[in-house]
Amino acid sequence: MTITPTIPTVLFVCVHNAGRSQIAAGFLGALAGDRVEVLSAGSEPKDRINTVAVEAMAEHGVDITAAVPRILTTDAVRASDAVITMGCGDACPIFPGKRYEDWELEDPAGQGIEAVRRIRDDIEERIAALFVELVPAEASEFPATIGSVAHEALGAHGFTRFEQLTRVSPAALLRIHGVGPKAVDVLTGELAARSLAFAS
Repeated sequence: MTITPTIPTVLFVCVHNAGRSQIAAGFLGALAGDRVEVLSAGSEPKDRINTVAVEAMAEHGVDITAAVPRILTTDAVRASDAVITMGCGDACPIFPGKRYEDWELEDPAGQGIEAVRRIRDDIEERIAALFVELVPAEASEFPATIGSVAHEALGAHGFTRFEQLTRVSPAALLRIHGVGPKAVDVLTGELAARSLAFAS
């Protein structure tokens, strides 16, 4: 008998559901596809998404223009396996058995593009780490961890951790996994130089 793996549901919550939570939802949705159900909401949602956040995400190839701020509901929390809050205080109800995390992030509201880029990059790193925890290696087709040496080497060649998971092919990661620092540096240099790191 084959058991179908349960798809985890993640809810991102901030005050306005116009910036931080939408950035997080956009990154996780792009990274996980149908392997994670992604929700976002706000305790006091705005009428529309932050346009600077949209611009910053577009720079990383993630389109969140269709996102609409939504009110936080008890049902959304109840339906989620993990709830990530971002400065919404005690507005989020607590249910036993749920995973709760509070990410301390600057609010992008009213900020210029440079500030929003910093917030975006912080969220991007957190999402990459969250994805590795949520999605088993066999479901994501690459090792759950490729080791700090590989991460550092890929980073030295301009790949953020999110890009390492989205743009580096499983075959390339398997070649890198478990080898020493010098070999990793050679392999990542080769991948970057020959554009072999980009999944087809």
